[in-house]
Amino acid sequence: MIIYKQGEIILVPFPYSEDLSQSKPRPVLVVSNAHLVVNEVICVQITSNVSRNEPNDVYLSENDALPPLPKKSVVRTHIVHSIDKSMILKKIAQINEDKLIRVLENLHIILEKD
Repeated sequence: MIIYKQGEIILVPFPYSEDLSQSKPRPVLVVSNAHLVVNEVICVQITSNVSRNEPNDVYLSENDALPPLPKKSVVRTHIVHSIDKSMILKKIAQINEDKLIRVLENLHIILEKD
């Protein structure tokens, strides 16, 4: 079984909102850690549409990951998915430690008890 690590960018199929029978490969960032021992990973959305500005977004430059990202991107920490590992198409990259910490801090902010 392939192990997916926290901070990895992976590619998964997402259905089109207009036609759920079709899908398009989309990147997501793995935020779950090794303590999650089920056949799923918890991820947050990544998009190259950097024009929207949400308060908990984390912006990534091309050099914030290895290998470098093809274009500037944004991690949408408020869009969380649980993905079955069998749906993962491939690993793309690993974001750097500073950006991963910012993503996890933003997740903590939006998930902590009021």
